[in-house]
Amino acid sequence: MISGKIEGEEATHHRCRLDIIREIGRYASLIHSISTNGYGHMFDWSPNTLSKNVSWQDYLDCELKVDERLAILKKNKMIATKVGTRIASELKIIRQWNQKPCLHHGDLRLKNILVNKKGEITAVIDWENCISSVGPSWDTSIALHDLSTEAQWRYLEGYGIPDKKLLELVPAIKIFNLLNYAPVIETIVQEKQKTKLDHYRIRLKGVLDLFSL
Repeated sequence: MISGKIEGEEATHHRCRLDIIREIGRYASLIHSISTNGYGHMFDWSPNTLSKNVSWQDYLDCELKVDERLAILKKNKMIATKVGTRIASELKIIRQWNQKPCLHHGDLRLKNILVNKKGEITAVIDWENCISSVGPSWDTSIALHDLSTEAQWRYLEGYGIPDKKLLELVPAIKIFNLLNYAPVIETIVQEKQKTKLDHYRIRLKGVLDLFSL
């Protein structure tokens, strides 16, 4: 839907951020209840049938290009060798997912949420990154990416993912997050920004993870 005007303000700096994030989780669950056909960016809405991915495996290989992204991370030493091996192993499992596809917003973050003065969501905007994907992992990996630990839990509470299910999803959520960095790393390498590359290398190796050893 194209709207000429929407009431509300960007939620990024609203005083009720944590409550809004919980509500974003609930909205994500509702969005993922919408069934779709095909996989990736070209799905139900697109008349471009030639570019549609018929299977989940086609999407992973032809559009997301998971093997190429993993190779970029390995080549530039963004991840340890054992992590690369773990990702390759988990990708074999992810390839076998057989759930029916559903709608994903593709960027469920506070900057794409409009709220009123009370912190009530009035609109979810910027759907240009929406895709047809499997399960909650894709949207969740992006939604949790730049949140604090407390905010991450609020999102998950809103979504209603049980702890046991979350533990099953964690590998895929982390893998999608890491693979999403590959295009960024490739650009930094091309621009020869060595210092920036070193900073990303530290980040992707989990050096700043303060909650586990």
